[in-house]
Amino acid sequence: MRIEFQLSIDDVRQLNREDQSYMLRRFSDPTPARVCWYLLMPASVVAVAVISGSFPIALLAYGLIWGAGAIGNRWHRGRFEKNYYSEENLATSLIPFQLELLPDRLVLSNANLVHQHFWHSFLLLRETPCYFHLFFSPLSSVGIPKSAFTSDTALASFRAAIQSHEPAKAASSTRSPDSVR
Repeated sequence: MRIEFQLSIDDVRQLNREDQSYMLRRFSDPTPARVCWYLLMPASVVAVAVISGSFPIALLAYGLIWGAGAIGNRWHRGRFEKNYYSEENLATSLIPFQLELLPDRLVLSNANLVHQHFWHSFLLLRETPCYFHLFFSPLSSVGIPKSAFTSDTALASFRAAIQSHEPAKAASSTRSPDSVR
């Protein structure tokens, strides 16, 4: 099966947003942040109040530290996104791609690159309303827009071909009915 598609800047942004939200849900642990904001910061405010002898000065110091961190983070993230979504950085992502499903691997290529992903390293298919995310690593995915498919039957056959290579499905199809408990 061979599929050809071209991503727009909006597609790249949407794919990145979906990947980021998925990774945050999957890998982020809110416990360290909670420990910092609910235990360490109040303790540091009390310590500064005791040392300085003034609770308003401690609150002012806390507010300045928190504000500098929030403003710095927002400024850094804005610069990162501006540079990441620049035309020169996205040049490779905006070239037309060809995706080919072979019996032993998936080949994603365009004029500048060729990525070969072998099925034995395939981990997960994640489907969203507009994209397929194929995970060959726990931390990165290959995004395929559903708009690349010409018909619903092509979409369904692609979905079935990919799902046949998922580890859980492949393992269950090779097991005998007697081994399932």
